[in-house]
Amino acid sequence: MPTFVNLGAARRASAARWSGAPRAKRATPERDQQQAVVKWLRIVLPGAIVQHVKNEAPPASSTPQGRMRFHAKRKADGLVWGFPDLIVNLTGGGVCYIEMKAPITGVLSAAQQGVHAVLRVAGHRVGCATCIETARFLFHEWGIPLREAAGQPMRPAVVRLAPRVALAADAVPFT
Repeated sequence: MPTFVNLGAARRASAARWSGAPRAKRATPERDQQQAVVKWLRIVLPGAIVQHVKNEAPPASSTPQGRMRFHAKRKADGLVWGFPDLIVNLTGGGVCYIEMKAPITGVLSAAQQGVHAVLRVAGHRVGCATCIETARFLFHEWGIPLREAAGQPMRPAVVRLAPRVALAADAVPFT
């Protein structure tokens, strides 16, 4: 004997999903912290240019060939895998690079460690931050004065700095 399925209930459930009802948002702790750090940097470093480097855009295609074409185009456009998330151009000259990571689960990839090492060899300041406190610690370590409320104590922060890797002058780990 054939079994009949109530398609009305399934259609109502599907309609409810697509009715514009808000879906649960995916947690983005790294993005949330990065936005907070950018806002804070623009306050405490007046005149500095704080720029985000967008390296994590998803490929436009779901096929393997489409993804390969997408990434080949990005590389031809100048994408460097592992480049830090934030570039801070200071008013008195000088540039700082900050890699943002999720507070608990974020770790530096091999490409990021290589790029950080190359930037350090070139004489740039590079660090990894998880929040405003760790970013404040980096600028304190680099000796860059911040315009903050007078007498505000620097809170202790747990900082995970990228390991210092010695590279040959002609080493280019990100090609």
